[in-house]
Amino acid sequence: GYFSRIAFSDPRVGSNEVAGAPAGAIERGGAVETFRDAAAAQRRATRLQTVTETNPLVTEYVYVRGGVVLRVSLVLTEDQAKEYETALQRLTS
Repeated sequence: GYFSRIAFSDPRVGSNEVAGAPAGAIERGGAVETFRDAAAAQRRATRLQTVTETNPLVTEYVYVRGGVVLRVSLVLTEDQAKEYETALQRLTS
């Protein structure tokens, strides 16, 4: 599993869009998960992408860079999610 995880909220996600979602839910914005190495992070990302492909109720954007997996709410647009991917690239360069 991951070494650490932090969830975040995005103010562009309306409360009406995530009604009933618990605190820390990906739908509210996203989460950053860190792993001991890039291979473990890639395995996690692959598992997440497989789940989202087979279950349309569990969908999110998934980005991986090095030992970090970034999970972003599908409530956000693709362009909004890519802003997080860009930030991840800058932070891990």
